[in-house]
Amino acid sequence: MGGAVTALLLGPWQFLPRLRARRPALHRWTGRVYVPAAAATGVGGLLLVPVGLYPPFAPAGFAVLAVLTLVSTGAAVVAVLRGRVALHRTWMVRSYALVFTGVTFRLWLAVLTGAGVSFEHAYVPGAWIGWLLNLLVAERLILRHQRDV
Repeated sequence: MGGAVTALLLGPWQFLPRLRARRPALHRWTGRVYVPAAAATGVGGLLLVPVGLYPPFAPAGFAVLAVLTLVSTGAAVVAVLRGRVALHRTWMVRSYALVFTGVTFRLWLAVLTGAGVSFEHAYVPGAWIGWLLNLLVAERLILRHQRDV
C-alpha cells in the first residue's frame, strides 16, 4: 500500500512540463522513486490476488491490473533508457492511470453503495471497470497530446 500512496503522490509532479524543463534532475530523481513505488504496487497486488474477495472474477481483474502496472512502468523505464522520451512519456501516462485505479475503484464503490447497490455487486465489476476506465482516459490524453505535437 505504501508503494501505491508514494506513486500516487509523486505521479502528478512528473507531468508538469515546467518542472521537467527547469529541473530535469528533480524529474529524474522523482522518477527513480516513482518506479520502485509503482513496481511495489504491482507486486503487492499480485500477492493479494490469492486472498482477494469474490473469486475468481474480482481477483482476476486485480491480477490484470497488477501485471499491466508492472508492464507499463517497465516499458517506460526501457523507453527512457533507450532515449525514446516521447514513448517514455506515453508509457508513464498509462502507468499512472493504472496506479490511479486505487482512487477510481474507491470512488466507484462509494457512489454505487451509496446508491443502494450491494457491496459485492459494486466490487466485482469495479475490479475491472476501475482500471479499464482509467486506461481509456489515458489513451484519450495520449492521442490528444500526439495531435497537438
